[in-house]
Amino acid sequence: GALVLLVGLMAWLAGAPCLAPPLGVTAYLLARDPRADSSSPRSILLGHAIGLAAGLGSASLFHVLGEPGALTGTFAMGHALGSALAIALTVGLTEGLRCSHPPAGATTLVASLGLLSLEGGVLAFMTGASVLAGCSLALRQKRLRG
Repeated sequence: GALVLLVGLMAWLAGAPCLAPPLGVTAYLLARDPRADSSSPRSILLGHAIGLAAGLGSASLFHVLGEPGALTGTFAMGHALGSALAIALTVGLTEGLRCSHPPAGATTLVASLGLLSLEGGVLAFMTGASVLAGCSLALRQKRLRG
């Protein structure tokens, strides 16, 4: 809870969407096992960045980027096709680059379904991911020291 509270307070103070569901899953992984490869700062940052890029790129390819979000507007065929491609790209790239981070699968859906504002939302989300990556580093060092 403390990890989510930290990012949530930052989001509130900044007035920006620094906290989104995929980051809650990242916090869960960090609390469960901060030493796991999927909880490393590298996996957190690259995983979410790849998820965002794959999701936004796929949404653009299928002409739903900038359209109303699939959960609040009309669910279009482009949302389904873009989400499928985005997940495939995210899994393939994170596995290929050895930065597997399962919450990135949720990130790619958030992006491909239009649930993240393009105007500041992407930067704010990655700021939240960066805070959790910093927490991962701190938790890992604490575990190493004893």
